[in-house]
Amino acid sequence: IYTILQHTEIVLAPLLWSLLSNSGRPSLVICSIPLFSGLGGWLLNLLWGIPYIVYAQGEELTKALQSRTLFYTRYHLTKLVLKRAAAIVSISCFTQQILCDKYDVECNKSHIIHPSLDIKEQTAIDWHLIPTFKQDIVGKSKMILMVGRLIQIRKGFDKAIQSLPKILADIPDTKLVVVGPGDQTLLRSYAREAEVEKQVIFMGEVMREQLLMLYAACDIFLLPARTMPDGDTEGFGIVFLEANLMGKAVVGGRAGGTLDAIVDRETGLLVDGNDTEQIANAVVELLNDPTYAESLGQQGKTRVLKEFNSQFQQQKFTQVIQSILPSAGTTGK
Repeated sequence: IYTILQHTEIVLAPLLWSLLSNSGRPSLVICSIPLFSGLGGWLLNLLWGIPYIVYAQGEELTKALQSRTLFYTRYHLTKLVLKRAAAIVSISCFTQQILCDKYDVECNKSHIIHPSLDIKEQTAIDWHLIPTFKQDIVGKSKMILMVGRLIQIRKGFDKAIQSLPKILADIPDTKLVVVGPGDQTLLRSYAREAEVEKQVIFMGEVMREQLLMLYAACDIFLLPARTMPDGDTEGFGIVFLEANLMGKAVVGGRAGGTLDAIVDRETGLLVDGNDTEQIANAVVELLNDPTYAESLGQQGKTRVLKEFNSQFQQQKFTQVIQSILPSAGTTGK
């Protein structure tokens, strides 16, 4: 209850808009997540029968299952919101499976719509500048790139650093480049313990333009995500697609929605995110075989361009809306 009160403005936003807007009540409410914007949609549906769509990411569902709050309140509230929803948008097959198996959602009410990319970003790269850009960061070393919020343990930054000694034993001239916001203290301590401080480069948060150049410059992309004891896991993993878009092979943890983002042995390699030996072996395999790595990267790029462009995903979302409001999209508005 306390948590609901903390998010009162989110819960009541659709109601207040309906009461105060000159446009009157909405025909449809789209909620970004079950809790707590989904409760706002649920409230309007309860009062006036207005249909609502809820987006489900994945980690909020698994964490609610593990929550030890009184009477599993978060889980039951989530289930309440999902039950009355006209449709649910799942960002991965993993998310949809959780909805059907653990939240008793009718599977035909859940629609898988993956995150999409701005595929034009690939053309924004001046590839002539990439060799110099890469040399300024890692010299002539092989470059493994990781991107994500450092505070999110599930991303696997710790396991990547701990696997680095095994990687260096096979390919000594290798650098791990870590990009993302957050406190670096703990990860730096892991690097010291593993005696790989000089091989790990922390760049912090970077501008989008620089991030795209890092994707283009790396030899492979790595994010050995795993599911945490509290249920926290990757809902999807859009960074894998961003790397694929630049033609790079990826290595990811076999957890959550990562299985949607990576096709094993086709666009990258899947590993056990808890197993540093598996992580190291996958990285070494790709770094030792640039032709294979390039093949995976190019197949990943083809897949992204075909299946994860924004137009394709928007069409799928429009179809969901039209299934609820048949007149939507037919008036040109």
